[in-house]
Amino acid sequence: MKNLLVIVGLIVGSIIVVLVLSTSFPIEKSYVDKFRNAVANDGEEVMINQIFDFDFNRAYVLHAEDCYMSGSEFSENYNLDLSIDEVDEEYTETVKRIIFVDNQDRFIYLFRYDTAQIDPKIEGIIIYPTTRIRKCPTWIEGSVGIEFLDIKESDYY
Repeated sequence: MKNLLVIVGLIVGSIIVVLVLSTSFPIEKSYVDKFRNAVANDGEEVMINQIFDFDFNRAYVLHAEDCYMSGSEFSENYNLDLSIDEVDEEYTETVKRIIFVDNQDRFIYLFRYDTAQIDPKIEGIIIYPTTRIRKCPTWIEGSVGIEFLDIKESDYY
């Protein structure tokens, strides 16, 4: 009987942990779908804050070669004073990342996407909630090309 109570307790605890974690972090697939749907029509422009439904100050659209770095390596490599230690190293050819931070340069969210679904025209930039995007051509079949609009020289990290 005692073992049964322990097992039931572990199962209930596991369910609670899964529920808490699943509601704490946005589901990436929904953001991939939002990107793709937002620019479904040629020429249509939307702001980034219409896709990502949480508050953030800015986000870093990482270069392909930066996607392998941890958050602390990325921050140190570009002399950025960011608190993004939660971002781990990642070794993959097709998955890229956008790191969102708040106005105190603290980590908020890591958006991971596959280039087979979304293909940004430019990388290595800082985007803001009001940065506009639109669909653009891409050579990756099945992917949606994304063009970030109004990017200034100061927006490159």
